[in-house]
Amino acid sequence: MATDEKFPDHKEIVTSRVKTIRLMTGLTRLEFAELGISQNTIQAWEQGKTKLTEKGAKRLIEAALKTGVICSMDWLLQGKGSAPFFSKKNSQFNSTQYEVINKNLSSEILDIESFKNNNPNSIVFNVTDDSMLPFYRLGDYVGGKRYKGNYIDLHGVNCIISCFDFGIFIRKLICSKGSFFFVATNLESTANNLVLEKEKIDFLAPIIWHRIMISLKFSE
Repeated sequence: MATDEKFPDHKEIVTSRVKTIRLMTGLTRLEFAELGISQNTIQAWEQGKTKLTEKGAKRLIEAALKTGVICSMDWLLQGKGSAPFFSKKNSQFNSTQYEVINKNLSSEILDIESFKNNNPNSIVFNVTDDSMLPFYRLGDYVGGKRYKGNYIDLHGVNCIISCFDFGIFIRKLICSKGSFFFVATNLESTANNLVLEKEKIDFLAPIIWHRIMISLKFSE
């Protein structure tokens, strides 16, 4: 299979880190455009359609800094060094809240790196929409190992799937009358490609790891 060439490890991990940074800013892709990076560009980076270069990474780091999110070039491109964190100059949180948030963020990143290190040929994906409710929420992380067996053995299993033209999604594999479909569990979602056919799939990875986003609620 040529999947390793099309979606090398760089794309799989960097796209998750790009999403992590944007989610930390609390901005949608459209809102992020106000920081100087177009909606199409940030979407292409998040979906792995365009490689994040050092120049692009610098732009992203500078944009995030405007919202009080501090990230290093080494972490964004290679996952090395300190995890991103919120600056105390960001007026959204007080000192105690910063400590709690940054501690949880560091724990989240360590969990992801541990899963990748212990599961060769795996992929980690950050949930960016509501298409797989009630199983996975916006901000959750899921991980799986690339699968090369018979699809029929995965009937009813939630999988991370890479499409030739559409990027990466999470969908449930359904086998019906000899055909295979990948469907969202929340058909009321406004996300794109709620149903995909097998012919559009590059590779899939049954989900074996789920990191729930921690909701932090602070009293006024």
